[in-house]
Amino acid sequence: MFNLQIFDVSALLHYGMNSSRYKDDASYGYLVGGIHKVMYHVASAFNNRDSVVLAFDGRNNFRKKLMPEYKIGRTSNTAVISQAELLYENLPRAGITCYKFDGYEGDDVINWCCNQATGYNTVYIYGNDKDLIHNVRGNIAFKNINDGENLVTAANFPYAIERGVYIPFNFINIRKVLTGCKSDKVPPFVSENGLKGSDIFDWYLQVLDAKKVDFIYQNTANPNLLLRCLHYVKDLTDKDFEELQRRIKIIFPAEMPEDFTFTPTAWNKYDKDCMEWFLSYVNDFASIRSLRLHKRNLTDEDKESLRAKQRLLQNGAFAVDRQMVVHDMDAYDDSFITLKEF
Repeated sequence: MFNLQIFDVSALLHYGMNSSRYKDDASYGYLVGGIHKVMYHVASAFNNRDSVVLAFDGRNNFRKKLMPEYKIGRTSNTAVISQAELLYENLPRAGITCYKFDGYEGDDVINWCCNQATGYNTVYIYGNDKDLIHNVRGNIAFKNINDGENLVTAANFPYAIERGVYIPFNFINIRKVLTGCKSDKVPPFVSENGLKGSDIFDWYLQVLDAKKVDFIYQNTANPNLLLRCLHYVKDLTDKDFEELQRRIKIIFPAEMPEDFTFTPTAWNKYDKDCMEWFLSYVNDFASIRSLRLHKRNLTDEDKESLRAKQRLLQNGAFAVDRQMVVHDMDAYDDSFITLKEF
């Protein structure tokens, strides 16, 4: 079997809308640069005979209820949201697997896919959010869309995350639980008695090393193992453990719903007629050529629908309908683009 490519759609859309290569791409006035970035990767995957899955962010993120300050301050990009809706509406019609679940992030969906993916040579995750590196192990690798061919694997993990810094495999989420994350607005953990999360993390690494616990994914990415060890720290209170458990729910991927069905799209199993129309609709002739498809002529109704979509973005009606903050479409919080910060 060939490879599987899993795409963080939000990351690709944001990249496209802030890239000099894509950001001005339009179809009858409607900006489609983010869509062009997504479809470039889909077409490339199919040309490599790889299977694909697209992961979308759902609304009503459950983490906001647990921690209201979680990711506070990030302003939604209306152009990106609009293009995400257009992709989610049309790609499934062409047989492309698109997952979106109300209450969950795309990061959750990607984790579920990684846990279900078997039989592939390599599973590649495409994104720009360091949180996704939590999934790296065995044949699962992370490709940062902002750094060209930058690839994080189990083999190069300790030195591939932060330049000049050694980070043991794979403690990303454990470290984040204890030391926080500026980008996600999760503050560092401090116990009621003043113990700092950074000191607890260093202690935890020493404990695992002393007990000769193997630094393999099943151990290093295991929050239950962390909690069991922390029960030997007498200075931690019941309230401290409640806070640690809350952080684990916020930072670690959510549990997979029972009705989740993993069905990637194989490179030769999509509907070419539907794909031809959609790529023509969004003026993506590069992907049409790449997939050896044919350009379709749009109807007057198609053209007007594209113009109407852009008008709704420009006059703010799109944002109002979705109870979003109206702002400049070019504004974008890129604090989570790079892998430099924990």
